[in-house]
Order: sequence, then structure tokens, then C-alpha cells
Amino acid sequence: MKRKILSVCAVVIALIFIFLCTEISGLFRGNEIVSLEISTGASMHQISNQLKDKGVIGSKSLFLLYFRLFGGTYYMGTHEFSSKSYGAITNELETPTKINAVRVTIPEGMEQREIAALLEKKGLVTADEFNSAAKIDNFDYWFLKGIKKRDMELEGYLFPDTYEFSYEEDAKSIITKMLDNFNNKFTDNMKNRATQLGLNVDEVITMASIVEREVASKNELGLVAGVFFNRLDEKRESAGFLQSCATVQYILKERKLVLSISDTKIKSHYNTYLNKGLPIGPIASPGLNCINAALYPEDTDYLYFAADGKGKHYFAKTHDKHLENMKKAGLM
Repeated sequence: MKRKILSVCAVVIALIFIFLCTEISGLFRGNEIVSLEISTGASMHQISNQLKDKGVIGSKSLFLLYFRLFGGTYYMGTHEFSSKSYGAITNELETPTKINAVRVTIPEGMEQREIAALLEKKGLVTADEFNSAAKIDNFDYWFLKGIKKRDMELEGYLFPDTYEFSYEEDAKSIITKMLDNFNNKFTDNMKNRATQLGLNVDEVITMASIVEREVASKNELGLVAGVFFNRLDEKRESAGFLQSCATVQYILKERKLVLSISDTKIKSHYNTYLNKGLPIGPIASPGLNCINAALYPEDTDYLYFAADGKGKHYFAKTHDKHLENMKKAGLM
């Protein structure tokens, strides 16, 4: 009698096991694509009902248990299911739909305040939410260690690229994607090259951001970087002053073609007319071309350049020649 009971129990357990495996794997539910519209505010109970009615799953309660154990955030909108395995269904529900995702391009040379305004315009987060979250203490990345405190703490590290963000994401999640991108783009070879130059990463990104904001032509990035590194040499005519218009424009939050005398006298850690060396931090998000220009500046004797505002630069070794070039550029 006991053997019969044990045999029956074994059969039942085996059948339950087969059912679970078949149900979770979606083995006999076919591969036809099933489209499902999940409305805003729908609960997982309601979604599982829809999935059952459409034949995507066979057991509502089992799927609910599976999702509680292995699922996370699910998104509204139109989802398409081809594979009927619980794993594939869960992955699809966790993927933002076109309704819930927006593509955002962060151009090279954009400032943190401009990025925040752009994201607000896209309806993702408010500028205040973004800037409040963009603090060094909120993130743990090697390249943020030891950075000096400044108003826009992550300036320069919000890597310019095209991203896809979900409307359900918060500011910290959005920033994390940008910082992850920077972390992937700034390679070990770049770190080693910075060390060879006697610079830390923040100094490299600061120089790269200045080059990014000063130069329109990719062909002149390395040359302008070389000019700025020459200006850092206190033994030269520049006496260690970068005198970058872009750093003052950053203070002004205005991109003036010609600065006034009073503009160059504004007291700020970013004013490279008043302070020697690099400013306290980056002034924009530089792209890879400008980062490489900062790491591999051209060897040149030039100390000055004048931009005509149309992408052309006039280079000079002396201040007198520079004044002549400024006239050519229409700046005097």
C-alpha cells in the first residue's frame, strides 16, 4: 500500500515538475508575435490577465509568482511577445516602449546647465532635479575622486552622445548612464598618457573642454591645445595665463564673440585672465576628439590665436603679430 502511495506521489510530483517546466519555458505556446497594449497605471495582476487572455502565458498565478521573484520595473505602452518563456516575457515588460522612451542627443561642448535644460524640455526631469542629483557624493567613480568642489560638480563628465532615456527614470539614473559612458570612453591608455604629461584626469578634461569651446575646426584641435599648453609655461610671454575667452563666457553664461575689459576682470575661479593655470574645472562636456587633442597636443611655438567667428583661426608667436591677426579676424 505504501509503495502504491509513494508511486502515485512520484507520478504527481513528476507531472507537476513537467507542467512547471513546460509553462515557464513556453514550450507549446508557439512563436507567433503577440502584441499587447499595457495602459498607464495597470497592475501586474491586470497585466497577467491580459497575458493569459492573449495566450502568452498559461497560468496567471505562476507568472505573478515568477515576476515577483525575478522581475523588476515594468513599462506601459505596446509590447510585442514572440518567445513565450517567462524569462523573455519578463525582459520585454522591463524594456521601455517607444511611448515611454525618448532619444536625446547631448552635443559636444554642451554645459551641464544646458544639458539640464534640454532634459527638462524633453519632459524627463526638471533642471533643478538634474542639477541637485549631479553631485560628486552621489556617485562612485574612480575619475571623480579628489575633484574640487564647484557649482557644477559633474561638468565635463556628462559624456556627449545620443542616449535613450525612459520617462520613468529619475535624474540619478540618467546621470549614471552618462558617467558610465565616460568611464567606458576614457581608456587605460588615456590614463597612462595623462600620467606621462603630469596631469590628472580632471586637468585633462578641463583642457579638453576649453579646446572644445574654442575651436570649430577638427583639424586645429591639436594645434590650439598646443597653444594653451605653451601659455601655461610661465617662462614664456604669456606668463602662465591661459587667457581663454571660453572660460569667461562660461562665467557669463553667454557666448560673446568679443569680451569687454570688464568681462575679463570678473572675479571667478574660472577667469583665466585673472588666474594663472587651468580653471577650477571643465567648462563643458568635451568629445573624444578634444580629449585626444588635450592628451596629444601639437608641438608648436605659437602662443596666440584669433578666431573670426566663422571657423578660421589666425596663429601668432608674438603679441604684436597677434594684434595684426585680430584685425584680420575683424576683432579690432
